[in-house]
Amino acid sequence: AAFGIISAGKSEQILNKLLSDTIILSKDEQTQIKDMYTRLQKLVEKASLSGVCLLIDAEQSWFQPAIDVITIQLQQTYNQLNITSY
Repeated sequence: AAFGIISAGKSEQILNKLLSDTIILSKDEQTQIKDMYTRLQKLVEKASLSGVCLLIDAEQSWFQPAIDVITIQLQQTYNQLNITSY
């Protein structure tokens, strides 16, 4: 992949940077990232409680870096006992 593998600690730094003022994202783009994280978190939580796995991927390539960072964050939280998100 063009972006390489993101370590768990690095993903949190990247997510925080995306949502800070150091990266030039509009308030609307920051809101979209926060909303995407919240929606994915709800999906992964429901999948975890239901005992099913969830494959997370972006339909458009320009979303993939943000999806990768958010997915790693969710994997750290929900893949502790059982694999829930890929």
